[in-house]
Amino acid sequence: MGVPKFFRYISERYPCLSELAREQCVPDFDNLYLDMNGIIHNCSHPDDTNIHFNITEEEMFKDIFNYIDKLFFLIKPQKLFFMAIDGVAPRAKMNQQRSRRFRSAKEAETLEKLALSRGEVREHERFDSNCITPGTEFMDRLHEALRYFIKSKISADPLWQKCRVILSGHNAPGEGEHKIMDYIRYLKSQNDFDPNTRHCLYGLDADLIILGLCTHELHFVVLREEVKFGKKNKKASVEETRFFLLHLGLLREYLELEFDELKQYPDFDIAKLIDDWVLMGFLVGNDFIPHLPCLNISSNALPLLYNTYKKVYPSLGGNINENGKLNLERLEKYFEVLAEVEFENFQENYADLKYFEAKQSKNGIDEAFDFDVSEINNEKVDDDLAALIESSKQFMDDDEDLSDEDGQHINEEFENYKRNYYMNKLNQENSDSEYKKEQAICYITALQWILDYYYRGVRSWGWYYPHHYAPFISDLKNFKDHVIKFDLGKPFLPFQQLLAVLPAASKQLLPSAYRDLMTNPSSELIEFYPEDFKTDLNGKINEWEAVVLIPFIDEKRLLQAMEICDQQLSASERKRNQHGPMLQYDYTPESQGQCPGIYSLKPVYNVFCTEKPFWSRDITVATDKTVCVELPNAARHVFFPGFPTMKHLEYKFEIRGARVKVFDYPSRNENMILQPQPRKNFDDIFTVAEQMLNQTVYIGWPHLVKSKVVGISNREKYIDVDGIKDMDPKRFDLHTKAVREHLTTRMGIEYPDLSVLVHVRTYIGSSYICGSQGKVTLNEMWSPTTTAYPAHGVVSQIAVQNTLSNQVKKIEQLFPENSRIFFVGNPYYGSEGVVMNPLLVYECGRLKVNITVLPEPNFSEAKYMQSQLEKDYINSYQAASQIGIQIKCLARLTGPVLVVKGARRPKSDLPDNLAKINIGLQFKYFKSQEELVGYTRRMDNKWFMSSKAIKLIEDYIERFPMVIEYLSSTSERSELLFEEDIFPKEVGSGKLEEIAAWLKEQPHMKAEKIACGSKTMEKEAVEKVLEAIEELKTLPVKTVKLQVKPHLLLKPDVSLPSHYKPKRSIQLFDRVVVVKTTYMVPLGAKGTVIGIYPVSDPNPVRLECVKAVDNFYEVLFDKHLPNGHDVHGIAAQRVYKVPESSVLLIFTQGNNNEQFYEAKLQLEESRNNSSMKQGAINQQSVNNSNTNVLANQQDVKTPQVVQKGSNDFWMPSANTKVKHTVGGGNGGGAVSNNNTADFFMANTPKSPNVPIRILQNPPNLSMNFNASGPTTSSAIVQDGQDDGTHALKSLLGLAAGSQQTTASSSPIAVCKPQLPQPPTSWRSDAQRLPATNSFPRLPFPQAPFSTTNAPMAVIGGTVVPLPTPSQMAGPPQVGFPNLSPVAQQQQPPQVYPQSQNPAQMFASNSLNQKGAFIPLQVARKSTTPSSPNNLNTNTETADAVVTQNFSQLSVTANNACDGNTSNQAQTMGTVDTNEKKTTYARKKPPRVPKIGAKFDYAY
Repeated sequence: MGVPKFFRYISERYPCLSELAREQCVPDFDNLYLDMNGIIHNCSHPDDTNIHFNITEEEMFKDIFNYIDKLFFLIKPQKLFFMAIDGVAPRAKMNQQRSRRFRSAKEAETLEKLALSRGEVREHERFDSNCITPGTEFMDRLHEALRYFIKSKISADPLWQKCRVILSGHNAPGEGEHKIMDYIRYLKSQNDFDPNTRHCLYGLDADLIILGLCTHELHFVVLREEVKFGKKNKKASVEETRFFLLHLGLLREYLELEFDELKQYPDFDIAKLIDDWVLMGFLVGNDFIPHLPCLNISSNALPLLYNTYKKVYPSLGGNINENGKLNLERLEKYFEVLAEVEFENFQENYADLKYFEAKQSKNGIDEAFDFDVSEINNEKVDDDLAALIESSKQFMDDDEDLSDEDGQHINEEFENYKRNYYMNKLNQENSDSEYKKEQAICYITALQWILDYYYRGVRSWGWYYPHHYAPFISDLKNFKDHVIKFDLGKPFLPFQQLLAVLPAASKQLLPSAYRDLMTNPSSELIEFYPEDFKTDLNGKINEWEAVVLIPFIDEKRLLQAMEICDQQLSASERKRNQHGPMLQYDYTPESQGQCPGIYSLKPVYNVFCTEKPFWSRDITVATDKTVCVELPNAARHVFFPGFPTMKHLEYKFEIRGARVKVFDYPSRNENMILQPQPRKNFDDIFTVAEQMLNQTVYIGWPHLVKSKVVGISNREKYIDVDGIKDMDPKRFDLHTKAVREHLTTRMGIEYPDLSVLVHVRTYIGSSYICGSQGKVTLNEMWSPTTTAYPAHGVVSQIAVQNTLSNQVKKIEQLFPENSRIFFVGNPYYGSEGVVMNPLLVYECGRLKVNITVLPEPNFSEAKYMQSQLEKDYINSYQAASQIGIQIKCLARLTGPVLVVKGARRPKSDLPDNLAKINIGLQFKYFKSQEELVGYTRRMDNKWFMSSKAIKLIEDYIERFPMVIEYLSSTSERSELLFEEDIFPKEVGSGKLEEIAAWLKEQPHMKAEKIACGSKTMEKEAVEKVLEAIEELKTLPVKTVKLQVKPHLLLKPDVSLPSHYKPKRSIQLFDRVVVVKTTYMVPLGAKGTVIGIYPVSDPNPVRLECVKAVDNFYEVLFDKHLPNGHDVHGIAAQRVYKVPESSVLLIFTQGNNNEQFYEAKLQLEESRNNSSMKQGAINQQSVNNSNTNVLANQQDVKTPQVVQKGSNDFWMPSANTKVKHTVGGGNGGGAVSNNNTADFFMANTPKSPNVPIRILQNPPNLSMNFNASGPTTSSAIVQDGQDDGTHALKSLLGLAAGSQQTTASSSPIAVCKPQLPQPPTSWRSDAQRLPATNSFPRLPFPQAPFSTTNAPMAVIGGTVVPLPTPSQMAGPPQVGFPNLSPVAQQQQPPQVYPQSQNPAQMFASNSLNQKGAFIPLQVARKSTTPSSPNNLNTNTETADAVVTQNFSQLSVTANNACDGNTSNQAQTMGTVDTNEKKTTYARKKPPRVPKIGAKFDYAY
């Protein structure tokens, strides 16, 4: 049916009909149907024109799996997923299949000859696309692979488990799309069918549009790949492919407008009108019958059919197509009127022909115009006119002068024209009335067979239309009394169809028993397999539209010849030559056994789905039962989000040539323009503001988009919630111009009044907000950008279908136990974990989670390498000057240079399939706006070249100076050059082939082509990134238990990743984690951004999408992906592109490492230079093996931060992975007690000799190391190497059972941090200066602590002073068992200045509040054996697990403010050293949130 012309025609005539499918704009669907053959062809042979292209069968199958997976995740069907592959087709379809396969074989042969003429030799066996036919070994293997794929997906993917999956394979008879229609009819025949079911049908055939309309379902969408017209585009990869949604519900409303004048008749029914429209579509041709003469879709045949139908409709007395059955009497009336139009067209064309011939002189030179009549035919401006003129010229050799007024002569010429048509096209010498009647009956029978096929299924497997051409419309008469009958018959077997449709060139696809029937000269079937055949464009333009003139296969002779050979078939071939059932898959929680793997894919050891076969006859609906009708109980007046409709505004329309730009170019045909009518008082800004401000409305009519109004404006005023402001007239005019231009030039909508604009934020999704007492509410989220829209086009107060089902109400429903989460608070931002106890929220407002923390790499070397390589590029003028050639020569040489072999000759003499050799370097592609990675870049409309490119150019100049000499001297701008011009004395000597062969060997031919504006990482920098990631494999992994507020947890596929989107954009070297299910990368996969590819819709239908850019990130993942790619030939199976909406940026040293440490060093240096008196405690460090601590201060190093992560991408040793339990608090708000002193926990050791610090009256620190983080620290973690209890008590100066430590007054030496260092404990990570926004924001110290310089600590969310050494009571200290006395004495104090305000270096922290950390329990057991060198280590203590209940810990502070630290003595309880329990008094109990208390939300 003129694919893709029909799709383009209706998309341009009805401009709002189709839109690019954006992930956030795709509506909810119940059923998804895939016509699989388009997917199979795209993935198995995407580039037939390149003889060097080759992929293995395993790669083909994996690409097919990926394609299916992408479509599934794009649509996300809720009830049914139906995959249909073409089986044995009816005989009527076989003729068209036979033509396509013969043409395909001939085109492949032509390509091979062209390649040989260029000196190219195929290095591998050619993939014969004809193998995509039922019954071949390829299709049999694919069927088994799809069974494996479905079982593996249902067993592992929760989304696939929600719906029923059906596979209709190649062994089930019927075309794929019609097997889908059979199942839809079966569903509609069931009593429990929902009339509001939402259907999505994927496929490339334009017939799917008609099939979808035949169902009369209200919510039906056709999905297909993005189509680009006007130029040849390279085939996009699976992940880069974009899709269009064509809304059939909106098409129904457009067609109702198309025939609006018929509404005056009482019997008008839109559903019946759709049936007649389907019939009219058949008249322009489809896969079963040719188009009628003079009715070509490219020549506006459809409007002609529409106008004729409107003209004859009053006299018909009803519809022609009655639920799939022809009313022959009404059809004959329609053809009678249509025949008049046919004759009028002939008259017009005949007059034009005589006019041109009258101007033509005897010598063939046109007197009035400088062209010959034959040139009219060659231009193909009007193909039917050209064909008509060419046919009629044969009957105009006489010089008889015929005038337009002589009707008799016109009629005779028309009859001569028809007689010539039947003679040349149908090989009929005598076209008398009997023959014409026979042609009419044959054509009418074909129409009825097609209608039955579309509305009820196959009515005859053996019927077919026996001609290559259709009769004239004027000859379709005298058939109203004919009775049409069909014999159902039975379908061919697979091998019978193979022999019927395959050419001899594809004989290897048949069993060897049948091959001689196609090639043996003595075969009785040899005449049906011609090696050479003719094609006839028959008024068409493209070669693929031509009629293939091959004989129709004789069914009887075919079956008789095959019967003799059937005995030679093997057992496996006999099994393949049978029809098979469809397969139904349903999820079950019980394992159904194993499924063997295929190729490199692993077996599925536990299959959690059932496989149930059923046959086509099981779903067949009785022929006397009509189900393709509108169901009466459908919700016609309810808006279903995502399904556009025109119902909610009053409007007018007109059809005219408005040059609406739906695709790449303005339409050349007429467009339907919608004109919404003005609404009362909507030209008054105050009235609009009163009704709409801060309200939820819908914009984008008819594509209604949910939005929130944030402002109203006219040319003078702007009104929002803050009041009335003045509006800049120029700015308002810009808004108005942009809105009008988009609505008129893209959507075909004209608003009469744009004096008032509504400014809205569009809906982007809903997010769960956790409130008090474990309640959960669903809040609507709005886009951060505003969109201006005409107030007259805003829709409000409509009935909307509720898309939210099973909405959770409680926190335990949102975060059930063992559910997967991502932590979005510091210091473990982006770490993956599981929920341990959601019910804890009712006690303290927090959930207990267990997260896995992975170390992060250091990319300093890689970043330096990338920066140096980026400086390597120079612009074209500098490159030309450096090389020493002209700029025009360089510009031509670095692009494609196409050369024709041989001597120069006129271009008019060159054939279309002329062989051309490209001798250009092909560094840049200006037309497609692409650059070559590592060689060229395009910035600010200028081309830049790297040193690698310049070196290659110099090599080219040295090897082939004749080419440079010619390009420098010629002014020829033609795309084609000739071999004689470049090598005048060496034509035919093989110079061109030599250049092409040399270019093929160069490394740049394997480099990736990317769109200009993309950002990529150079190969050398990627290698450094790989090295940095490899270093992490030696570092330990840890698990951390936290108690956190719910708003710091991201729920995969529920929470919106965009809600946590950073203020700055993701850049190269950023670390990201996948937090949303995508079609290729597993959830939780972590990696590094090595490429950024912006993608935009150049002509979107939605106003809010204008100039919107969607970024795809090429990520180098830490782990191998099953179907991952490589980059620059390295990092195999580690690279994949993911959309921005699926990843979470990790705010760690991978992003801000240098900035973080630079700020930290400045802070520490300022502290060391201060004269403030500080108290200090001894500091210690413990390494992984519990060795002695070296007290030498010169060895102090800053530890590496261990950050969040997902599943470990290496397996840590037994002595590295440890578990810890810590308290985590909220991350929002500020401390409300102004009398409480500031506190700050300094870095703790991650390697030997890193001191533990407690600050003495630190200044007010407001730190923000990452300005882009929306949510920050919620957990402060403490631990020691021996046991967590002694560690914390040592920090507090309350150690029991050991001697009091002695303070040291020596200053601390600040050392430059060295990264990475293996993290030795969870405590060292938590005590380190945290990342973004993780510090409490408190005022400067006030009395009673401002004059005492007492050390501070936080217990239970309360800041308390710590005792100085002189105030400590007598109980012996329980210190770290591996800390030597020498090390204790050499630990210097830490000094903090008052003169410098660190807030100048760091931004404020928005997520610190009172009670941020509630320590409940710390447990630790050393997993590393004691080193023999550790002389001071107490083995018993090192191996013991000490648990301290901090509810028994109490600290009381003296409120005296005399400046003497002795006045700050702490009152402590007694210590029972035998039971290892110590009870202390405290100033006040720890803060425990009450049940029902409100908690901050993570905005």
